[in-house]
Amino acid sequence: MIRFDKVTFAYNDEEPLLRDFSCRFKAGQCSVLIGPSGCGKSTLIRLVTGLEQASAGLVFFQDEAVTAATIGHIRRRLGYVIQEGGLFPNLTVLQNIGLAARARGGEAGPEDVRRLAALTHLNEALLDRYPRELSGGQRQRVSLMRALTGKPEVLMLDEPLGALDPMIRAGVQQTLKELIGALGLTVVMVTHDLAEAALFADEIFLMHKGAIVQQGPVGQLLHQPANEFVRRFVNSQRGVGA
Repeated sequence: MIRFDKVTFAYNDEEPLLRDFSCRFKAGQCSVLIGPSGCGKSTLIRLVTGLEQASAGLVFFQDEAVTAATIGHIRRRLGYVIQEGGLFPNLTVLQNIGLAARARGGEAGPEDVRRLAALTHLNEALLDRYPRELSGGQRQRVSLMRALTGKPEVLMLDEPLGALDPMIRAGVQQTLKELIGALGLTVVMVTHDLAEAALFADEIFLMHKGAIVQQGPVGQLLHQPANEFVRRFVNSQRGVGA
């Protein structure tokens, strides 16, 4: 579904963050990228969405290379949610959703909006409010609604719940888990939290210094760590001494 083929990427004149990087995220599953800050996981999302460009190698979406010529078409097939939601503060919930629909070449009619509100468990009474009038959890539900307009093929989630307090986060996690199952979405998710990764992932990709150090189901990371870094990372998430 999404493939990185020998990709090299650097920010400005720094040492490459990714060097000769190859990886594949399969259709119909939830692939979760996890690892310490600065390891390159969010950069992979930004390369797929065209927010960054590789200096070498290629990124493919459904066997179509992500380039300046194709990114507009590819973006219309993606839903994208970031930390804090990224809603336009001067637009109401309904206007934010309508703008996203038009960007994908469509419209969000009343039935579409009601369906999305039901999927994300957002009270329809909030549709005329502005982001500042919503709680953090409500804003993220709206961000999910916006990302799902136009029925995208892939949902890209870059730390979408990281800014929420634990109780609100747990509720939105459950909503998102139900939504992914109900829609049968292909998902690529970035998180720092191994417990969150375990909740969502069909396959976990643990990254360190721009490379994948282990991939597979969460049980493999927990019980068959590939190296000392994996063991220390897992233990740190469990609150166990290294």
